[in-house]
Amino acid sequence: MHARARVEEPGAGGDEPVAVVGAACRFPGEVRSLASLWRLLLARRETVREVPAERWERAELAGLPAPVADRLRHGCFLDDDVCAYEPEFFGINAQEGPWVDPEHRLLSEVAWEGIEHAGIPARRLAGTPTGMFFGMYQKDCMLRVQRPLEEVDAYAMYTGFDSIGPGRVGFMLDLRGPQVVVEAACASGLVAVHTACQSLRTGESDIALAGAAMLTLGPERVVAPALWRGVFSPTGRCHAFDAAADGYVRGEGAGVVVLKRLSDARRAGDRVLAVLRSTAVNQNGRGTRLSAPSEPAQIDLYRLALERAGAGAGDVGMVEAHGPGTAVSDPIEFAAVAAVYGKGRDRCALGSVKTDIGHTEPVSGVAGLLKTIASLRHGTVPASLHFTDWNPQIDPCGTRLFVPTDAVRWPVRTGARLAAVSSSGISGTNAHVVVEAPPTVPAARRTARRPAPGGVSGTALSGAASRVFPLSAGTPGALRAAAGRLARWLRGAGARVPLGDVAHTLAVRRSPARERAAVVAADRAELVARLEELARGSLPAVGTATGRAVPEAGKGVVWVFSGHGSQWAGMCRGLLGHDPDFTRVVDMLEPLVAAESGFSLREILDRPEVVTGFDRVQPVVFAVQSGLAAMWRAHGVEPAALIGHFMGRRPPRRRHRCRAGGRGHPRLRPPDRRDPRRRDERRRRADAPVLPGPRPRPHRPDPPALGVAPPRRLHRRAHHRRRRHGHAPGPHGPRAGRPAAGAGPEDGGGGSPPLLTGRTAVSTVARRGPAPARRPGRRTDAAACVCQAGQGRLVR
Repeated sequence: MHARARVEEPGAGGDEPVAVVGAACRFPGEVRSLASLWRLLLARRETVREVPAERWERAELAGLPAPVADRLRHGCFLDDDVCAYEPEFFGINAQEGPWVDPEHRLLSEVAWEGIEHAGIPARRLAGTPTGMFFGMYQKDCMLRVQRPLEEVDAYAMYTGFDSIGPGRVGFMLDLRGPQVVVEAACASGLVAVHTACQSLRTGESDIALAGAAMLTLGPERVVAPALWRGVFSPTGRCHAFDAAADGYVRGEGAGVVVLKRLSDARRAGDRVLAVLRSTAVNQNGRGTRLSAPSEPAQIDLYRLALERAGAGAGDVGMVEAHGPGTAVSDPIEFAAVAAVYGKGRDRCALGSVKTDIGHTEPVSGVAGLLKTIASLRHGTVPASLHFTDWNPQIDPCGTRLFVPTDAVRWPVRTGARLAAVSSSGISGTNAHVVVEAPPTVPAARRTARRPAPGGVSGTALSGAASRVFPLSAGTPGALRAAAGRLARWLRGAGARVPLGDVAHTLAVRRSPARERAAVVAADRAELVARLEELARGSLPAVGTATGRAVPEAGKGVVWVFSGHGSQWAGMCRGLLGHDPDFTRVVDMLEPLVAAESGFSLREILDRPEVVTGFDRVQPVVFAVQSGLAAMWRAHGVEPAALIGHFMGRRPPRRRHRCRAGGRGHPRLRPPDRRDPRRRDERRRRADAPVLPGPRPRPHRPDPPALGVAPPRRLHRRAHHRRRRHGHAPGPHGPRAGRPAAGAGPEDGGGGSPPLLTGRTAVSTVARRGPAPARRPGRRTDAAACVCQAGQGRLVR
């Protein structure tokens, strides 16, 4: 019922294209991203090597016939230690850690990286209908952890279930969409992509993670196919469509794409890497034998996918084939491709990524899709390696198909760039995807500049604006590694990316982990230098801070407004004239302070000495706190609660009144001397820096959109009557138990952030019940109340 209802909504149509908004991968040749995969393809690098000793020793194969053992000598293996990981990052305890399947860990890591590549803070997917569709079938870990019965560990149970891999992703991110494990032999990954697209189109999922993972940890699962002549190449190479084709070399890795309905991606302003115009899956049916491919079935599938995409075969400029490099499979696949894609006005490239990274089996279709996405984005088809002459059983005459032996420009010169990706499994499953280049984006979207204070041009703000670049990781070592990677990227592939985009992505498009670092820099050279210092593990230099997040710190940030005595020499001098939001507030308050207190805020802030005197300290501290609040809000930081100490209660109280929509002139009139009761009431309220409540009363409203309150008249005489360390007031007469304006939902008000005063988390300074005995206020009580209320990160 839910899915059918969603189909009728805009953007949930059965034929709507699907956008690829993120991608991540790990493949041999130090491929750890879509960009590094593209560099490997352009460089035509070999990734084949002899089997690493940590996988299996040559002596383990001594009992096999020599030709079979020779076919198991080579492979395309990941360069990293596949057993090294951070169990803490995934929430895995120390007892379970050694028993977690490395393939499942790899899938979790790549899924997280794919989400980050999409610019989606991973933790924000919690509770959402995000689907998981992954191709997996390898059971090497289960075989490797076998023990005598008396030594079996309970956690070894998890190694026998393929669904545990996606299950760990869903558990880690608290996903609520469908979880599907696909086992369709070598077509598993591309069938998983097809299933994910179907889920998006029916409305079952709003975001889908699709991909596959495979690791070869031991020889047990590869001995059987090695017994077949022509499956594994004795030369250790994939010669797709070539006369020297003698089998494939096995690879390993993982690939994940993050998918959305195209309409949803456009609405959210996501970067679109490519568009999946259509997907299709079918089965060979009865043929010559179970494991042989079927030309008629593949032809039917290609035509079905093109029909669903509404595209002509002649518009396709690249076919990323299954192309394993076997003598049987290549000629049949070529014949099917030629029957559908062989005619057209321009040439069409035919290739296979298996010649670069080996046959990654369930991941191979996803690897081909990632290669295709990169090719479409760059308008270039990379070379297929190890191709010299056509297989004698292949006749390319009369077709437009060619195998590129070097990188070539996109063959079809007109119209949108289109490509097709194929994948087949030994059980008879075929999958096909029609992919289109991403939609064109208008050249440079000019970022609207905020008007500077007083209507001055933005260029009037002196100096280069410094930015904060936050980093995080699960461990200190991983944090240093992340800093090093970012520094290398800024010097290389990201050299032309604006620093504002980098800072924005790191700040609002990432979910922070436990270990934190923040680097402040005004230009690229300064940022790279400080990141490299952080990567070396040097002591934090100027402009760099590191720390560890407080466990269970809550979901919000608490703002602490300090009181009289918090001023210091040169405070915020670096912000005045540099940060537009801070400067705007100071310039807004400048004429009011000059008229009422007889001095200039700008002059005071520019002086090298500490500001003194009640009549100057308090307006200056108030202005600084209001400016800092505006600056943080401009950076997207909203408070979950407020703590005010002494006169530091003024900025948050003003925000409460502003949020409550209170009436009145924007200036605060002098006390009405004709009404002594109102005058005494004002004095009592102004004399209470912290109100200690009778009991904890946690309050957790939704974070509001706070603004800087309109300026109010500062009454000079009130400053001289105010105490530096106030006391708790006495009863407020008949209004003592009444909720004040701006009270939160618990008090019948509208939902401003709670003002934490003393031991009570309340949304205003109003209290219920009898007043306690007078005693000095304590900020530590308010901080403790933060923890009780569910918040725990303090910004002072």
